[in-house]
Amino acid sequence: ELVESTTTVEVSLSARTIDIVRDGVAERIADDFGSGAAQSPTPVGRTSIHLTEVTSFEYTRGHPIVYLSMQSPTLDGFGGTNVAVTAFHYHDAHSGAISNGCIRLDAGVITRLAELPEGTGVSIRP
Repeated sequence: ELVESTTTVEVSLSARTIDIVRDGVAERIADDFGSGAAQSPTPVGRTSIHLTEVTSFEYTRGHPIVYLSMQSPTLDGFGGTNVAVTAFHYHDAHSGAISNGCIRLDAGVITRLAELPEGTGVSIRP
């Protein structure tokens, strides 16, 4: 079912910021985060929140993973699977170009993003 939404997420990789934009009003929720390393960059472009779930991955420490509808540009698979979907998730190390393409966040930011509904638009800019 299609539903109109006035909420989006804006990610700037160069400024290292994340904003939730509601009805044209931006709220800054992050001033830093971990992103893809040179050999496995975070993909850029328009995507959306695909699925939010709490997993048993040790690195998320029980926080949810917010999967995006965007495949890694350099990895064919990850963690023994044949896909490498980009996601927002918690990680103890969450600053700089250090991930396999996902956006690593602190606990407060991932909690905020996990509250958004599936289908919420996300724009990731260089």
